[in-house]
Amino acid sequence: MVRLLAILLILPLQAFAADLGDTLRAQTRYYGVGLQKDGNYWSIDVIFGQKDGQIAYPSLICHGIWTLKDETHDRITFNEQILEGEDNCVILGTVTLTPLSDDLILYEWSEFPPLVDARAVLSPATDNKLSYIDQLRLTLNTVAHDYLLPELRD
Repeated sequence: MVRLLAILLILPLQAFAADLGDTLRAQTRYYGVGLQKDGNYWSIDVIFGQKDGQIAYPSLICHGIWTLKDETHDRITFNEQILEGEDNCVILGTVTLTPLSDDLILYEWSEFPPLVDARAVLSPATDNKLSYIDQLRLTLNTVAHDYLLPELRD
């Protein structure tokens, strides 16, 4: 009975992870505003491929690639490499994506995982795209602030 219950609890999570990957690849383009641990914030624009992504941080004037590192039942992790604008962005990092809702994605960026250096809410790029300020508000109102420097926490 315990085994059956454990299997029944795990199955929906595995199906959801496949749905997250399928959703990212079907929608292909997401955007957001990241908030880093020191209080700075910047725009994010990502285009997903089958196993990778193209990342741009337009307000920082840098861009690069995401390479799939791991895809589990509840998250997708990419290695990030900045190819242009290296003076404005950290060259190597890790990005972890987890679902927040049917269309919103939690973005977490780390230079040295598992420490989180920045978070954002990514939204699908649609005709109803939020403004930069509204996307920043969405991030501020949605993500946990436990990674921020102590003087910046709520």
